Amino acid sequence: MFRSGIHHVLISWRLPLLVALLALPAVVCAHPELQEQIDLVSIQIETDAGNAGLYLKRGNLHRRHQDWEAAYRDFGRARDLDPDLPDVDWLEGRTLVDAGRYQEGERLLNGYLATVPDNVSALQTRARARSSLGRHLEAASDYGSAIEHAEHPSPGLFDFQARELAAAGPENFPEAAEVVTAGLARFPGEVSLLGLRTDFALAAGEAAIARQQFDRLKPGLETLPQWELRLALTQCLEGKKSAAEQDFLTLYKRVSSEGAPRPGTFSFPPGVLHELAGRATPGHCRQVVIAALGSWNSGTIGFE
Repeated sequence: MFRSGIHHVLISWRLPLLVALLALPAVVCAHPELQEQIDLVSIQIETDAGNAGLYLKRGNLHRRHQDWEAAYRDFGRARDLDPDLPDVDWLEGRTLVDAGRYQEGERLLNGYLATVPDNVSALQTRARARSSLGRHLEAASDYGSAIEHAEHPSPGLFDFQARELAAAGPENFPEAAEVVTAGLARFPGEVSLLGLRTDFALAAGEAAIARQQFDRLKPGLETLPQWELRLALTQCLEGKKSAAEQDFLTLYKRVSSEGAPRPGTFSFPPGVLHELAGRATPGHCRQVVIAALGSWNSGTIGFE
């Protein structure tokens, strides 16, 4: 049965240990190391080599371990053993997307979602693939479907759907703002959504709506640089040119002295802040917000 005496000794030593681990209460084995889990399933395969589900399980563990080739081999073996096994397309598609092979991953996910259209995780994974391929409206549609099918949709689903709509062009900003508003109806204090709602209001020149979002912030958050920037932009749209330019100049000096902030937190580079400090007109302020919202890579003014 075993290929060598050494292998036989290793298996005979490990098998009782792994069997004992299986017998422990669930809480003890709730989060073992991935390699430990892989080893456990490998032992199970040694004694049940025709079980396609075990290869599927180990393949998904390899995915989480980012051992892509090992994952592909296990998924292929699972297909060979049981061509009709559920979830092979889903898990292999997810692995391909995680590995950056977006077109191949999307192809498998398309087939899977044609038969299981309500798998929220699969919808999110296909959305990631489509976003990476530059097909932002399709990605937004997938996030919308995930929201529809999720029993308890997370704030992040609304966030990502709105960002994908924005990345597809300014003509989609009104729809994106509606998505954020729907998210805030469920999660009134969610800071990322409040930030996005403010940003879309600024892009539309709606200073009053932007102002309203500050009233919904938890105390203290308004002193963060991204919210100080939003306040300066709001003042700019309100025609408070001197106050806005002073705030832009203060932010410019801070960023210049402290260095670039954490990615995804504060997307305006020092050059733009310096420009706004000398040219805080409503039209110009709107344009820089529109440019920021339209760039998926730099994100929005706010933090994710």
